[in-house]
Amino acid sequence: MAICLGTPMKAPAYLTRIRRKPAKNEHCLQRAIADWCDGLGKRLVQGRFAAIPNGGGRDRITGARLKAEGVRAGMPDLVFWRDEGRVMWVEVKNGTSGALSPAQKELHVRMKADGHLVLVCRTLAEAIQVIQAFYQP
Repeated sequence: MAICLGTPMKAPAYLTRIRRKPAKNEHCLQRAIADWCDGLGKRLVQGRFAAIPNGGGRDRITGARLKAEGVRAGMPDLVFWRDEGRVMWVEVKNGTSGALSPAQKELHVRMKADGHLVLVCRTLAEAIQVIQAFYQP
């Protein structure tokens, strides 16, 4: 993905250049979101996001170690924060075929009940729009 070194492009102009096909998998989509946040969205996001390493295949030993360290099933993939204490959680799903697991559904309901903003994004364009809306005053 190209990184804009000058002033960032406004979303509508950028969104017209995005590939409209869904990413091959959730990893590709999440990586594209992180690339955008570190590239064209850098001035807006200012590094105020992180990935939650919950997904992926693991052997039993690695899985047990991560669980002991506090990794929990159902956690959204990305977290964004603002300087006044607001937080947004984003679950990345691939296109229309990616379904939330029962653990994700349950945790998202609990997080929303506690006042958290939890969203599911299925495309890069959708993710950019929710990120921009979150960081706009």
